Amino acid sequence: MSREWDELADWWLTELESDPTYEQVVVPLLLDLVAADRGTVLDVGCGNGRIMARLKGGELHPIGCDLNFSLLADASRVGSVIRVHLPGIPLRDASIDGAVVVLSFEHFSDEIFTELARVIRPGGWMAAVANHPFVTAPGSASVIDPTDGEVFWRPGTYLDRGETIEDADGRPVTFLHRPLGNLLSLAADAGFLLTTLREVPLEAGGLPDAGLPRLIGVRWARR
Repeated sequence: MSREWDELADWWLTELESDPTYEQVVVPLLLDLVAADRGTVLDVGCGNGRIMARLKGGELHPIGCDLNFSLLADASRVGSVIRVHLPGIPLRDASIDGAVVVLSFEHFSDEIFTELARVIRPGGWMAAVANHPFVTAPGSASVIDPTDGEVFWRPGTYLDRGETIEDADGRPVTFLHRPLGNLLSLAADAGFLLTTLREVPLEAGGLPDAGLPRLIGVRWARR
């Protein structure tokens, strides 16, 4: 994880708290993906422990990892935490049962997949909720026909890997774009077997392009 995120904690928390989609769509989607799981789970990029708190209390025992000290201090009130410079994870091989990655794959280098495959035991699992790369590709945007209001989607450079640098509270933050096929192939090459893939629209807010896939919910088994 880039050091730029060590300076963006307040911005990130404000973004989450001001977006009802997180609690209304993202969290329920993740909880559904892990509903039958148990054991030790690593929350990758845990932030202030918001997801950890939702995982804790049943059969799952979350460990959070992040870069920012202040966020980890908050997350430590929920469970155990470790400070990391992702993609490196200071855990033993095959030492955890599973991992969750929420809205953060686009900030991690490709090595995150092999590193998670290393620390998750064979037979374990990984679950993720991510922005759908179809709608976050560089140059992608909705286009509305002024004659009848029909919505079209401009795909931009969806099929090409790339990155964009966007402004976050006056600081630059890097977003990595991977086409969906590339994302799934990276996981497969690292040793993960795809078991669930859900494409989810955002119906809230009356957006004219609400029927477009905005999020993906993915679950893999560790081979």
